[in-house]
Amino acid sequence: MPADIFTGAHVRVIRKALAGLFILNEPRWREAAKGDPAAAIGIALRVARRRGTAAPVIDLVMSAVLLAALSGDPAATLTLTTMIKRKGARAERNALITSWLGTPSVIEDSGAAANKRNHNQLGSDATAGA
Repeated sequence: MPADIFTGAHVRVIRKALAGLFILNEPRWREAAKGDPAAAIGIALRVARRRGTAAPVIDLVMSAVLLAALSGDPAATLTLTTMIKRKGARAERNALITSWLGTPSVIEDSGAAANKRNHNQLGSDATAGA
């Protein structure tokens, strides 16, 4: 789905779903499921390198990356777009990637999202005065 489709309700559903699931032999899963971008990205990169990983495991891991991306984490967004780039038809894939790279967070209470918004506002203010 394009980034701008997601709402706070989607985030709550994803959080609830991830909280009730576990991936065996993934010591950082609990952190990833709670939205820790580094944990989610690390697991996603390990899963991407493994051959024969079951689709439900990939979906679960990428949902953790999605949660971090929705909170405004740029590394999670980049990881998500990189994984999207590997799949799907070119036009569809490019539209999704573009939507993710240009969309602010949907999680209002996220520190990362607030920092991103503040940075964007500062950049706009600086350019406006120039």
